[in-house]
Amino acid sequence: MNYTKLYKYIERLVKLGISLTAFYFIYHQFSNKSAVFNFKSVPEYNFTNLFLLFFALILMPVNWAIDAFKWKILLPSSITISFRKSFMATFSGVATSLFMPFRSGEFIGKILFLSPKDRWHGTASSLFSSLNQLLVTILAGSLGLIYMHFNNIDIYILPKKISLLLIIIIGLLVSLSYLFFQKRIFKRLENYSFITKRINRELFESFSNKKHKILTLSFIRYLAFTLQYLLLFSIFIKEINWFDMFMMTSVLFYLSSAIPSFGWAEIAVKGSLALVLFEYLNNDSGVLLVAVCIWIINIGLPSLIGASALLKNSFNGN
Repeated sequence: MNYTKLYKYIERLVKLGISLTAFYFIYHQFSNKSAVFNFKSVPEYNFTNLFLLFFALILMPVNWAIDAFKWKILLPSSITISFRKSFMATFSGVATSLFMPFRSGEFIGKILFLSPKDRWHGTASSLFSSLNQLLVTILAGSLGLIYMHFNNIDIYILPKKISLLLIIIIGLLVSLSYLFFQKRIFKRLENYSFITKRINRELFESFSNKKHKILTLSFIRYLAFTLQYLLLFSIFIKEINWFDMFMMTSVLFYLSSAIPSFGWAEIAVKGSLALVLFEYLNNDSGVLLVAVCIWIINIGLPSLIGASALLKNSFNGN
C-alpha cells in the first residue's frame, strides 16, 4: 500500500470536510441570529454611518493581516512562506476554529498550508502568537476592571468586590509571571523528548528574542478590533463616551476569553456579556446588533474566505 498517497487523500478529505462544515456553521449561525436584527434600531442611512461601517470593515483585513504577519515571522527561517499564503492560512485558521473551544483550532487551518515536516513548528509558532494575544487581552481587561471599579461602574455578574479583586489579581499575576519567567518555561519544555524530537531548540530561543515585537503587534491588533467595536457602537447607539466604552470593551474581551465556547457561538457569548456590561445604555437591541455585526465582519467573512481556500486546496492537492 502506498501510504504517501493515502495520507494525501485523507488530508484532502479533511480539508474538504472542514470547508463544508465551516460553510454550514456560518449559514446556521446567521439564519438563527437574523431575528436579532430589529430594523427599528438601525440608524438612518447617512454618510457618517456609512464611513464608520466602511472603516470597521477595512479593519478586518488589517486585524487578520497582523495575525498572519506575527505567525510568519515566528516561523523558523528554514520555512519559506509568502505573506499571501500566510494570510490565507490565517483565514483558514478562523474557519477551523469555528467548531473548537476557545477558538483553539486556528493552528489546524494554518498548518494545512505547510508541508508535513514543518507542521510542528507551525503549530508552536501559532500557539505562541495566540498566547501573546491572550496576554494583551488579560492585561487590558484587568486595567478595564480597575477603571470600572474606581468609577463605580457596577458589573452585575460580579456582585462582590472580592470577586472583582480576585479576577484582577489573577489576571495580572498570570501576565507578569509569563513575561518574567518565559525563558524558564521554555527551558522546561526543552526537557521533554516528545517536544525536542519535533521542534528545534532554536525555535524557543527565537520566540524569546522576538517576544517584544510579537507583544507590540498583538497590542496593535488589539487596538484594531477594539476600534471596530467603538465604530459600531457609534453607529447603533450614538453619543458614547469612547474612553469608557474602550475600557468596558476590554472587560468584555477579558471575560469572554475565559468562557469556553466555539467560534460559531461567539455571538451568544459576547452578546450576552455585552448586554450585562452595557445595560446602562438602555439599548439592548443596539448592543446585540453590534455583537452580530462584529461576528459577521471578524469571524463570518474570514471563515468564508478561509473555507474557500481550504476547499480550493482540497481539489488541487496543494
